[in-house]
Amino acid sequence: MDVDNNLSIPDQKSIFKDKTIIGKKFEIVCWDTGSFFTPNYSIDVLKSNGILDYKLKVKSNEFYVKSNLDNISNVDFRPMADPVPVKPVWPIKLIFLSILLVVSIYFIFYFWKNREKGNFEKKSYLYLETPKERAINRMQILENETDQGKYYSHLSKILKQFLEEKFYIHVLEMTTKEIIDNQTLLPITQDYFSKVISILKTADKIKYANDLVDNSQLKYDRDLLSEIIGIN
Repeated sequence: MDVDNNLSIPDQKSIFKDKTIIGKKFEIVCWDTGSFFTPNYSIDVLKSNGILDYKLKVKSNEFYVKSNLDNISNVDFRPMADPVPVKPVWPIKLIFLSILLVVSIYFIFYFWKNREKGNFEKKSYLYLETPKERAINRMQILENETDQGKYYSHLSKILKQFLEEKFYIHVLEMTTKEIIDNQTLLPITQDYFSKVISILKTADKIKYANDLVDNSQLKYDRDLLSEIIGIN
């Protein structure tokens, strides 16, 4: 295909019918004005054995490209300039933004002036409770507790917290069996240790096996805890 220097073919597509090519579609772009001819185009027609039989040539057609400036007396290019905006008599936008700014500043100072000031009290750490004093204070929760499961849950927790704070051993994280297996970690006598285990075993039966005890046993275990803490 012969193409003129002022022409270009950016795209060409085949025309199909029943999955068979029946023609070609070309897009021609002209880069100048004047008279042009469509490019010469030919199609090779082959014999059944694949040998060239003849060439089918497409007739070249002449076409014209005209400029819109041909019918204009003054063909000089005009400068590209935006229209000059007309300023309003009253700058409404500026006035609105100024009022909004003044109102915002007023409310900022108003809320800042009327804010609630925090009243902080300085804690005194000069007096620290001993493990015994803390255990005694915690035992007050047992006075009005009627549910045996909650009663022994508080009882065993008070006992473990007392031992942990007194001997600096993580007793709260141990089960009763783990405490028995690690008896040597606690610097206490065998009699003292037996009282601790007695309370913990009773608490385990009430909390996990849903056993019940009479009021005398409740009082006995509470007195035993008081003895371990050192109240009696």
